[in-house]
Amino acid sequence: MLGGVPAPRITLGLDARRVTVERLAGKQQRDSALLRMQRAQLHSARLSAGLSDVTQLLSSLHASIQIRAARGEDVPVRQKEAYQASEVSALRRLLSHPALDLDEESVEALLPLPRSAAFKLHAAMAAAKLLSSGLEFAETEQWYNAETYARELLLERWYQDLDEILALLVVSATEVRLAAQLGVAHLDQA
Repeated sequence: MLGGVPAPRITLGLDARRVTVERLAGKQQRDSALLRMQRAQLHSARLSAGLSDVTQLLSSLHASIQIRAARGEDVPVRQKEAYQASEVSALRRLLSHPALDLDEESVEALLPLPRSAAFKLHAAMAAAKLLSSGLEFAETEQWYNAETYARELLLERWYQDLDEILALLVVSATEVRLAAQLGVAHLDQA
């Protein structure tokens, strides 16, 4: 001790301990992040096929709806109504796909994935449920008794909802597929 001032060696010892604790904490955070990513990859491996399947099926239906809409007024009214009924039925069936009814734990496990894939998947699932409940109206007598123009407006809104669901699903399904592939690649290397 020099004039009441502690020797520098003690301060250096405390600094070294602090740095060691910070390094250990940083290592634990990295290990935790790695564990969360591996968990996301594991869940992705389970979910990837179903999400890809429903995304492709909805994309195909969306394309056929757009083709029909492009034909527009060239189609007789009765035939147009039959197409619409078929499209609504197919859409309701696809929106009840198990890949769009995941438990919270499965979606939460995907949080480490890029491009906010978990949030987009959750939003797509919520929008799909909402649209599905709206499509139930198309099976009521009120639907068939409604004016053609009113049905057209409602169908247009439902098809816009499908656009939004598809945009969200494409991103989340892609990220889930990539995470599953990355997880499998890590297993191959081990």
